Amino acid sequence: RHIASVHQTGCQPELDNLHQYIDMKTLRRYIATCKKKLPLVPESLLDYVVTAYVELRKQARVSKDMTYTSARMLLSILRLSTALARLRCGDLVSKDD
Repeated sequence: RHIASVHQTGCQPELDNLHQYIDMKTLRRYIATCKKKLPLVPESLLDYVVTAYVELRKQARVSKDMTYTSARMLLSILRLSTALARLRCGDLVSKDD
């Protein structure tokens, strides 16, 4: 938005009108709540992630790109999904995560 606004108007907009800030107390409370969550990965989603990972491995073997798909990548995907579920205070990791 900021870049588009600068190109349209030719000047930098006032920062006060662009953002609504969250006070630190609320933000700290939200982060503390998120840290307490330990979302689980449902079995059906785990099967989906493993299948997608196997497909990525197959594509990497046939592809001439220099990409490397490892088990570490699978663990990273699960860790990131769990972190996103924590951010939304979910008890289960969803496919959207």
